[in-house]
Amino acid sequence: MGIFAAAMNIRFTAPILVFFLFLTASVSAQYISVNDNYTAQSLVEDVLINSDCAIVSNFSVSGGAYNSGQTYGYFSANGSNFPFQNGIILSTGRAVMAQGPNTSLLDDGNGIGWGGDQDLEQALNINNSVNATVLEFDFVPLGNRISFDYMLSSEEYHDNAPCNYSDGFAFLLREAGTNNPYQNLAVIPGTNIPVKVTSVHPLIPGGGGCPAQNPQYFDAFNGTQHPTNFNGQTKVLTAVANVTPGVTYHIKLVIADEGNYRYDSAIFIGGGSFNMITDLGPDRLLATNNPLCNGQNYPLDATTVAATGYQWYKDGAALPGQTNATYIANTPGTYTVDVVFSPTCTSYGKIVLEYAAPAALPPFTFNQCEEDGDGLTDYYLALIGLELVGTQQGYTTLAFYETLADANNNIDALPMNADDVFNNTVPNQVIYARVENEFGCQGITPVTLSTPTYTAATPDPIELCDTDGTTRESIRISRQPEESVPQNHCT
Repeated sequence: MGIFAAAMNIRFTAPILVFFLFLTASVSAQYISVNDNYTAQSLVEDVLINSDCAIVSNFSVSGGAYNSGQTYGYFSANGSNFPFQNGIILSTGRAVMAQGPNTSLLDDGNGIGWGGDQDLEQALNINNSVNATVLEFDFVPLGNRISFDYMLSSEEYHDNAPCNYSDGFAFLLREAGTNNPYQNLAVIPGTNIPVKVTSVHPLIPGGGGCPAQNPQYFDAFNGTQHPTNFNGQTKVLTAVANVTPGVTYHIKLVIADEGNYRYDSAIFIGGGSFNMITDLGPDRLLATNNPLCNGQNYPLDATTVAATGYQWYKDGAALPGQTNATYIANTPGTYTVDVVFSPTCTSYGKIVLEYAAPAALPPFTFNQCEEDGDGLTDYYLALIGLELVGTQQGYTTLAFYETLADANNNIDALPMNADDVFNNTVPNQVIYARVENEFGCQGITPVTLSTPTYTAATPDPIELCDTDGTTRESIRISRQPEESVPQNHCT
């Protein structure tokens, strides 16, 4: 009986135990994990870059001197929904404390506080940084542009703190071996504003609140089951910089508390996101008012020192035979290029091209009345130019020409100041206008100079009755008969 009971107990409790272990594993996998035993070289070579596309050297890392744990390390998403699968964490407190859940205040550094960083203070225009963590190294890029992905997490994303308080961080770049000013790459896209809690947050309502600052780059305030132990974070941002291939650069990744040790922050940098990019120039888009003009050829140049090969693509499909450093695009689409340096290193370039509609306007007829019926008269081209573009928003008439060849070649333009007069030489003569739209695209529009026949209206006979036998009656004409003449202007 006892053996049977024990067997029964095993049969029923084993599934419960398996379920419990599964549940425990599932819960623990909701949070990131941090390993703070990595060296500076390993963090850079094996985590951040993880490719042969940059020659890296001169590694160093520094942070707080805790009895156990570092303020930097390697992190893994660990099965959670954290936006990076892995990468580097630099913190103002112990890195392992960043592991979720978000159930405690990260407030490390009290009692073992260490120094700040002067380069960070200069970049952010502050003077009271403490508890700095710094990872720096030299690299030689093969492409002409670098980028890497990151996000800022902070305990200062709480209540109305974003209105007043923020730790500081910067990604500082300059040519190695020089005293050139550092360029800070950790800025709001399209600006030189440093990314901080105070520069990226939503509307903070209530007393002591403040307006939103760049809210499109703010991610969320976190609940207790967040993968990290921070109160909030930005969205994933991308640091970018133009570089010269073959030149040695020094980069310094630094974060520090501002003012005191309270309320820690951390920078998460995406593993393998340090990319070499071939810059093909800005996208040419209608939305940004810089599209290409109809029929325009647009040269793309991916020439890069030390490249061994190229392959161009349009809308994801390889362009057959297009393996040179340059390519001439003449249709809209997304153009990309692979710049090959070695079997294990390829740089990537991308540009989106859009074309504006043709700038030419429909043929236009300008009617001008004249007196002697020979079809020849005076025309004010400045006035015709205004009427030609009419309500076409953004259009301008640049010039008029007597022949289409002159218009196409943009030579021998006719005078068109306000008081300049053009005399047509034949009735219904066609001249040509060069017009320009809001995108700077030009087109040629034919303009017919017409002198429509003017015929005065003949009124119907008026019949009167003699009421007093004198054969005389008074007539008052109160309205002139309307003339029926198609015209723009009569002089």
